[in-house]
Amino acid sequence: MNTPINYECLGIEGFKKQPDGLFFVRMKIPAGVLSAVQAEKIADIAEKFARGGIHLTIRGNMEIHGLSERNIAEVYRELKAVGLELRGATGGAVRSVSCSSVLSERFPQCQILAGKIQRYFTGNPHFEGVPKKFKIGVEGCYQDACHLIQDVCLVYSGESAGEKTYDVWLGGGLGKKPVAAFLYRQHLPEKRIIPMIEAILEIYMAKAEIGKRLKSLIQEEGRDIFLQELDKNVARRKDLPLSMAFDQCLTSSPAQPARGKLVVPILFGQLSSSSLRTLSNFAEKYSNNFFVLTSNQNIVFFIPSLENETAAIKDLQKAGFLHEGQMRGINFRTCPGNHECSRGLIATREVGEQIISNLEDNGRALKVALAGCSNSCVRPQTADVGIVPKGKGPKYDIYRRHGESLGTVVHKGLDSEQLLKVVREIS
Repeated sequence: MNTPINYECLGIEGFKKQPDGLFFVRMKIPAGVLSAVQAEKIADIAEKFARGGIHLTIRGNMEIHGLSERNIAEVYRELKAVGLELRGATGGAVRSVSCSSVLSERFPQCQILAGKIQRYFTGNPHFEGVPKKFKIGVEGCYQDACHLIQDVCLVYSGESAGEKTYDVWLGGGLGKKPVAAFLYRQHLPEKRIIPMIEAILEIYMAKAEIGKRLKSLIQEEGRDIFLQELDKNVARRKDLPLSMAFDQCLTSSPAQPARGKLVVPILFGQLSSSSLRTLSNFAEKYSNNFFVLTSNQNIVFFIPSLENETAAIKDLQKAGFLHEGQMRGINFRTCPGNHECSRGLIATREVGEQIISNLEDNGRALKVALAGCSNSCVRPQTADVGIVPKGKGPKYDIYRRHGESLGTVVHKGLDSEQLLKVVREIS
């Protein structure tokens, strides 16, 4: 079925054309929580319309690459049939609301709040056509400096008068010129979150040039001037409680606090359609039909029974998961690189395999991020070790992070041999 395409609007619908003339589609999955039915459909589409592969992003989303233009409308219909949201997954829009603290005890409330925020802003014409992408994160704790890299990040800070409160971090972003977010408000009640984000977006859309992130506007205006206007804008807005009739947490409660969260490594964030279908079946059998995509491109099953956890581990091992080769990459993340991205300078899977093979045991315990270019899509500045290729050759810069700050460059302009030498010495 051929459907006319308006290319000016295509990006906002989650599809993006690549230099080879094919397209990819990105699904917008709040807090990375995916149902078994949705996973099954994604596997079907990858097999039927593309190359049979699925890429897990570091924001807890999924991408299918290699789609033909003639199939775009049908892919859209099939994804929408299982409740998957595409609008705003690419282009100038409020992107999916992410959560990096999946293993935090606060993850249940994080996924609920992420869903509320995403429902409010997705498809809302008042907040589409923003100058550039606008990223929101919800975190249950301070972890991996992820609060420093979002346009807006909400970190759980406790309760006041029976209402959950959040610290608000503002104006972060990576890319070629990383800027760390700053603490804007402490202990903000949940009913003030939507009015605050609305106010930020209103100022951003009115004043920022096309192609510039919020961090650039704040730098150009000056933080004090920007915040004066923001405070006035927030103050005039009414509270907006997003109440629910019942607890809408989708993942199960684990049997014990220290058990029942089963992490399955997905090497380089790449899944075949058959592997995704297998994991979908595991979700149906062991974790009440849901699993979670993490910021390290792994998958987590929340298993409510210790008996089921033991059985699930055995079944996963039989199916080829949790083997030694996979476990080596549990803390390793990367983008598709030049396998599927026109900006990629390196073949990230091949380089990634070399890096993992050269990591000693102490190095494998650290979180490592390999970028395919200088755009920071895999957040190299938030990993314990970040590796970024630059220019022809290419040459590599290495970032190290300590504490809660962003990582800084400790090695610059390394060739491939020098890179692997440094990797072997990492501890």
